Amino acid sequence: MLTSLLYIIGYLLTLIGGMTLCVSAISYFLIDETTQWIPFFLAGMLSLFLGGGFILGFQSALLNNLRTREIFLLTFLAWLLTSIFASLPFLFSNLNLSFTDAFFETVSAITTTGATVLSQINTYPKTILLWRALLQWFGGIGIVIMAMTVLPTLKVGGMQLFQSEFSDRSEKVLPQVSQVARAILQVYVGLTMICIFMLWWVGLTPFDAICHGFTTISTGGLSNYDDSIAHFKLPAAEWIIILFMLASSIPLITFVKLLHQKYHALYNSQIIIYLISLTAVTIVLLIWMVHQGYPISVVSFRNATFTVVSIMTTTGFSTADYGLWGSFAAQLIIMLSVVGACTGSTSGGIKIFRFEILFRIANAQIRTLRTPHGIFYPTYQGKIIDSKVTSSVITFLVLWMLTVVIIILIGSAAGLDSVTAISGAITTTSNVGAGIGDVIGPTGGYTNLPTTVKWSYIAGMLLGRLEFVTILALASRSFWRN
Repeated sequence: MLTSLLYIIGYLLTLIGGMTLCVSAISYFLIDETTQWIPFFLAGMLSLFLGGGFILGFQSALLNNLRTREIFLLTFLAWLLTSIFASLPFLFSNLNLSFTDAFFETVSAITTTGATVLSQINTYPKTILLWRALLQWFGGIGIVIMAMTVLPTLKVGGMQLFQSEFSDRSEKVLPQVSQVARAILQVYVGLTMICIFMLWWVGLTPFDAICHGFTTISTGGLSNYDDSIAHFKLPAAEWIIILFMLASSIPLITFVKLLHQKYHALYNSQIIIYLISLTAVTIVLLIWMVHQGYPISVVSFRNATFTVVSIMTTTGFSTADYGLWGSFAAQLIIMLSVVGACTGSTSGGIKIFRFEILFRIANAQIRTLRTPHGIFYPTYQGKIIDSKVTSSVITFLVLWMLTVVIIILIGSAAGLDSVTAISGAITTTSNVGAGIGDVIGPTGGYTNLPTTVKWSYIAGMLLGRLEFVTILALASRSFWRN
């Protein structure tokens, strides 16, 4: 088992090494930062050396018929080791970051959370800013592929229902899962290139357009500036980012189906409920802003729309300090970060998909209580929801709540105020990044938080991105025995 996993991880480390060396070359030849290429070159060579060693040393390993426990372990090790080796350029650079801060920044980027320990970001070398953006972009496509292929196999959080999007004969878009993954990657790259070009066209510099294109499509939210998108003061750029955050928050398999002229893919209940919810919340927030004294204007509408889309897609960009909009707006934003967007997208959160399943289960139970002699089965997409899916979704939600409560208690014990402790736990576990309050709100950051709190947030980001069960199952002795 171990040799097979190390052989696969060898390719992953080789990929990370290749990415790091590419950034090193870009730094030297294009950005012309005469010293920043060195830490990236050293980190890249180390990753390539270890990755190549694993590939050559374990090339005789058998890769067929990996069991469930091997897939669980591989998924966990892939994200953990990627984060460790991707943090090496931060550690080797002259930024004087501790291992905690370097690892926090890397995990935040790869999980597309967008929380940052860096301040005065515009003063940092462009090579570092490009690396953060590239990590988010790389993590975004990794999340989608994992949601489409690995998690349904592991039956995590009810994801086996979502597997019908590409494996059921009636819905099969392409004959092999590898072809589906390749098609999703092509869509992901295509959306990224279009987004970058449009941002450059409306006034962003090529470098800013590339970085923000990467972090928009990955719904990651890391910006090159402390004041995020508000720095540009370009309404056209804000609308473009809104459009591509929305595009990235629906299942990317939908675009693959549309390209194959399967237009019924848009009539997916998850997508419809998500868009209706997003529109309704935007209207509610706009009404509240007017109630708070903000004028009815294009600016207010744009700020409300941008904030709702950014938080619900778990991107975390900001164009205004929504912490000044009152307690109702703050609580609404926290709830939006919990909900998230669609399964099969780059977004985080619990996701509309699971809430829909939960409500359908609850509806069937209520109908049973009203008609004791009747038999009612919850259905999804015209199919009866299996009891295993029900227990899987409930398990996911319970684990999510327990994780958030534990992280809140750790933050409170470390001296955080209640708003920061609650907001930080929810936004990191939901992979949103942008929180509420003066400390980690849209104008703040995670720089000065205690080390214990940062490690609890690192755990929350990884648990949230790996759907909890994937990691927690590894801590069970019965999982390893059976």
